[in-house]
Amino acid sequence: MYSSYPHIARSFHLKELTVLCNDWEQSGKLLSGKIRYQKERDFQSREIAFRLLTEELDDNGFPKLQLDWGFETCVYDLGNCIENAAPVIDGESTAELIEAFGIAVIHTTSEMAMFSRQQTTHIQQPLGMLS
Repeated sequence: MYSSYPHIARSFHLKELTVLCNDWEQSGKLLSGKIRYQKERDFQSREIAFRLLTEELDDNGFPKLQLDWGFETCVYDLGNCIENAAPVIDGESTAELIEAFGIAVIHTTSEMAMFSRQQTTHIQQPLGMLS
């Protein structure tokens, strides 16, 4: 499954922002895949691997986001990444990128949970009526 977020991309000065999910547990405890993004001044998209870490939530209830930049894997506390200094990647601060990625990944998690519940409900109701 993939979800594209042009409205989030525009808000964070990106041409493209897409979340491509490879693995998801229905419990919502695991979500991993790739994030495709393109900055306004770039000529092509980039992809990075991600994993949403929901085992430990921060004080505000936010999970951590693990990003594999290709040369380094970092774990970001989504609740605090903007307030604290985010690392510099390609000579730029990553705070806005991490915030955009976090919003898109959490939104994708919510969509998948909603669709899986709808699908289960739609399947169970007709089967329950037949018995």
